[in-house]
Amino acid sequence: MTGIMQRVFGERLTFIECDGVPVPEPDPIKWSRWMAAERSAVAHTRIGDTSVSTIFLGTPHIGGLYETMVFPPDGSPLTYRYESRADAAKGHGIIVEEVKRRAIEGPMTKGN
Repeated sequence: MTGIMQRVFGERLTFIECDGVPVPEPDPIKWSRWMAAERSAVAHTRIGDTSVSTIFLGTPHIGGLYETMVFPPDGSPLTYRYESRADAAKGHGIIVEEVKRRAIEGPMTKGN
């Protein structure tokens, strides 16, 4: 587990981004204002009836601070997590290409 994902017992870690780099923000008011300003989006792509959305989460989750979710028309979302904005942007692109390929070949399911 990387340093950014380590937790101190009893303390909720929150982050904002400065120039695409996660920076700790312990003040919950500042953090919530930053998140509410919709600065968390990394990328969003729509392919037919499927949406691919990649965001900065602002709090550590298993797998990272960034998350891509695929919302296919069948309603079963897929989730992928990353530890950096660069990895999240790259992952978003890879997933978009996979969704495009699956739109031609057949449904996309995790592990498929």
